[in-house]
Amino acid sequence: MTAKEVYEKTKNLSLLLVEDDIDVRDKTSSMLQDLFKNVETAVDGLEAYELYLSNKNKDYFDIVVTDINMPRLDGLSMVEKILDINPNQEIIVISAYGDYEKLQKIIQMGATSYIEKPLQIDELLNKLYMVASKIETKQKNKEQELKAMEFDEIVIQKSECQMLLWAALRKSDFLLLTNNYRTFLETIYNKIENQEFIEIENNQSSYELKFNSYKYKFEQIKMYHTKKSIDLFLEKIKSLELEKNINLLCGLFLEIGLIQEFDKDMKKIQLELEKVLNIEKS
Repeated sequence: MTAKEVYEKTKNLSLLLVEDDIDVRDKTSSMLQDLFKNVETAVDGLEAYELYLSNKNKDYFDIVVTDINMPRLDGLSMVEKILDINPNQEIIVISAYGDYEKLQKIIQMGATSYIEKPLQIDELLNKLYMVASKIETKQKNKEQELKAMEFDEIVIQKSECQMLLWAALRKSDFLLLTNNYRTFLETIYNKIENQEFIEIENNQSSYELKFNSYKYKFEQIKMYHTKKSIDLFLEKIKSLELEKNINLLCGLFLEIGLIQEFDKDMKKIQLELEKVLNIEKS
């Protein structure tokens, strides 16, 4: 395991080194400074525990590397205190010959790994890589869990939004209104296609009344293309005395494009709903 490989895993992590031997502490700390984003040192378990508590606003340390036999507060007691407040703390223990019982207790408490003295750099790098990889996996799992929770929340919000929109549309009789208007337009268009001019002429007054009624409703729900096309159609009817020329009325119906203008508004509404609900087009 190379230092470069370890660095790729540890460059964004923090570490607390606890060692009472000044030479070992300084040499090890100097090496770790090149691998970690932040490295703090402590001379014994008590100083380390106080330092650990003062760092809680930064989510403590990612990794703690500690000796076992130290003055004031030994590694066993310090690890026990740390795991009491942060059971998920990653801890690597450095043990000397004869520390077997204490080492066993620390491992049972939840220490991640251990290294035997005298400290070997290659072994330390391997342990750091292993622990950093574990942290990386935990972070990825946490991110996936958060994404899953966010997705569930989006689904819930989307469902609520759909229900609210559907209720609003039903309350305003939107679906009934637009379906009836399309049927109305298609009926006139089919009569024109089938050249049922007498039928159209007989119902001209009724058609005008319906167009006026629809125009008012479409203005209320901001279907402006539809409303504008109806305005234009009715204006032409009044100015050209179309009762004398039913063929001209039929021509205007097609020229103004009442159906096409209605479709423009419906397409706009559909796009707005897709935007709000994030619905993929089929």
